[in-house]
Amino acid sequence: MIFYDSGLGGLNLIDRLGSAARSVRKIFLADNAAFPLGRLSETAVRDRCISTLKEVQAKYMAERIVIACNTAATACLAEAQHLFSVPVHGVFPDLADALAKSRSKTVALLATPSTIRRDFIKNFIDTNKHKSKLICLGSTDLVRLSQEKMLNSYVNNAEIRHALAPLLENPGAIHIDIVILACTHFWALRTEICETLMLDSSAVYDPADELADELRQLLPSTAAAKQNEGKPVKSTLLLTGIEDRERLIQAFSLRGFQLGDR
Repeated sequence: MIFYDSGLGGLNLIDRLGSAARSVRKIFLADNAAFPLGRLSETAVRDRCISTLKEVQAKYMAERIVIACNTAATACLAEAQHLFSVPVHGVFPDLADALAKSRSKTVALLATPSTIRRDFIKNFIDTNKHKSKLICLGSTDLVRLSQEKMLNSYVNNAEIRHALAPLLENPGAIHIDIVILACTHFWALRTEICETLMLDSSAVYDPADELADELRQLLPSTAAAKQNEGKPVKSTLLLTGIEDRERLIQAFSLRGFQLGDR
């Protein structure tokens, strides 16, 4: 399976696959040359994701592709599903489902600036503006802070509060009871985000959970995974640039990934 993300965020998805992922060869395409991907336009994201996946798929011939990045999936999932002959999955925020879980009908959407600009989000806001409120914050700072925490196990809480300040300043912020983490990196900051917004952890709505559930149904069963325990399954890391190269290699090596060639 090929997993695509611009950094470490996709590992949060793999973690949720649990034992089902252990017996599957994983190729993680970390597009670090474009990190953070959410600063790019929708067209740039789409073109970059498709072209790098084409290159890697031509070499590795994976049986399944996972776009483990909200920014990329919301830009090109449909096109990728059309182009590739193997199943392509992507993490995609279900805004209606998140809103249905809100008692106050006021939901915060945390994503990258690129994702926030998607037409489907604008259309959702327009369609539901008389019965609900979707408060959006696009932030590359949160992406960087999330990645830094995953690299160092440390994050500056003052910087998180600063990144979330535009959301807190919104007049409707006091009514927020659900927060959508529409970036796979943000799972690393879920505790800090909830504390800053004064929300319980149950208020977190992460689209990656739905994708993880979907993939677990398709991957080998837990019983099959147990039979393969102890058998080495190669996990390969592919990088596109030199940015933070050594730290990324070290972080991925702790999860069993070895650097490979594109």
